[in-house]
Amino acid sequence: MVTVHTQRHTPTRPDINSMREVLEQETGRQFTEHEANVALRAALGAALTEQSRAQLAADLTRIPHPIPPAIARATQATENAWKSIEAESGLLPGSEVAAILGSRPTPGAVRSLANDMRKRGALLAVQRLNRFLYPGCQFDAVTGQVKPWVAPCAELATEHGWSHESALLWLHRPTTYLPEGRRPIDVIDGNPQLVLDVAREAWEVAW
Repeated sequence: MVTVHTQRHTPTRPDINSMREVLEQETGRQFTEHEANVALRAALGAALTEQSRAQLAADLTRIPHPIPPAIARATQATENAWKSIEAESGLLPGSEVAAILGSRPTPGAVRSLANDMRKRGALLAVQRLNRFLYPGCQFDAVTGQVKPWVAPCAELATEHGWSHESALLWLHRPTTYLPEGRRPIDVIDGNPQLVLDVAREAWEVAW
């Protein structure tokens, strides 16, 4: 039996070798490392699907009233979007934000840096599992600074009654307000004013 953590997305060589041994024992034929890797990824995918289904079912049982399917689908779509953003640029805790920005004060000051910046509209954040996380797309890893479009975007969101979460999701979704239906996040570094103008127009319509 192969035992791996289903949370891990990339199987390690020992995992693959274990899978190959199991396959060869069960089928009586030789398997290449590539074949074992494919089989292991398929097994992990099935395990993750079942794990997610079981967790979702358990969570839904705690809600005392029926959940409209449309709400359930929208909620899952939003969760998938955050997972995609995390995979793309990371959802960083405040300590990592402080490290990127070069903060070297006391531990207490490190913990409060990102939170203080969020409160004054200098960073965009999403609240997940009772803590604020900061998408890595906001930071320039070379200069160790927050990108210049972040504060104006946060200000614009507040002006139109949009939460940080809604603004971040909008940035990562294709929009017909941009040529070829591109995602704002793919354009904003090169042309921040264009994206801010588009956001103002789109958010006014939505509001």
